[in-house]
Amino acid sequence: SRSTTQNSVFDYGYDSYSKKVTAGLSYELTKKDRIVVANEFDASNGMNLMDNDYYWYHDWHCVETELKYEQKKDKWSLHFNFLNF
Repeated sequence: SRSTTQNSVFDYGYDSYSKKVTAGLSYELTKKDRIVVANEFDASNGMNLMDNDYYWYHDWHCVETELKYEQKKDKWSLHFNFLNF
């Protein structure tokens, strides 16, 4: 990913580093629950770990709950994603 605060007109939600590599793991606990660990690395600076996020998803049939913890920011968020049929 190359979208950053340096090359965008708006900087809301963008990272300050220019080359990002994202990798992670997803594990299905049950048919309705899964957890995800996502890591972001700065590829232009020796693959330094820049972000580490944890997710829990629960499927309520037509709505999916996403609970997210951003470790570097020490921030929790809760989202409701409406699923397409």
